[in-house]
Amino acid sequence: MSPVTSPPLLAILPPHLVALLRLRVGKRGHGLSDLFQRHDLKGKWGATSRMLQLHERRALLRHARRAILARLEGRTLPAMTSGGRLCECASAFVTIRSNDQLRGCVGSLERDYPLVDAVARCAGDAATRDPRFSPLSLADLPRVILEISVLGPLKQVQDPNMIEVGRHGLVVEQGAYCGLLLPQVATERGWNREMFLSQTCLKAGLSAQAWRTGAKVSVFEAYVFRE
Repeated sequence: MSPVTSPPLLAILPPHLVALLRLRVGKRGHGLSDLFQRHDLKGKWGATSRMLQLHERRALLRHARRAILARLEGRTLPAMTSGGRLCECASAFVTIRSNDQLRGCVGSLERDYPLVDAVARCAGDAATRDPRFSPLSLADLPRVILEISVLGPLKQVQDPNMIEVGRHGLVVEQGAYCGLLLPQVATERGWNREMFLSQTCLKAGLSAQAWRTGAKVSVFEAYVFRE
């Protein structure tokens, strides 16, 4: 798969998909955002392991897998009994991989829902509603790997030199068009800053140089973990 068409990200967002992919900034700025402000989120996946405890990460991954199973079986997902940070409002993406290839990725920048609920909804949508892929089947489920990205708040940048590859994800907006790339995409693809910006513009349906000609560029950090 080429870097342009299938890295783990939300696809181009024409108006009729905005409601489905829910790529917007929530009105509330509370919850897990304080941890992104306090911690220096660095490393291979753009994050440290200090944000969530191991048992919390495992619980979220299990919950994501149960959410996919429930969606595929057409039944209601039982509520997850949890507390602490898992119940705080956060935005998230869920990426599904099969044989190291992208199989689905859907997320939201909303911060209006508890993390457990955001992960469950995104997991189900990534498995069944990513327009780039056919829905996952029950037979596929045991063979896929799930990855969760918990997103920090957006911050608009005026100076592209402030963007740190490996740390920041990008959102590019202009008019009705909006595209997003998670922080790990640039690291996995070996992109430099300018390539990262250009690829995000292309994902928004804009020219590769739109970031130089007035498109709004915002950065965010992500805490990423997988099965």
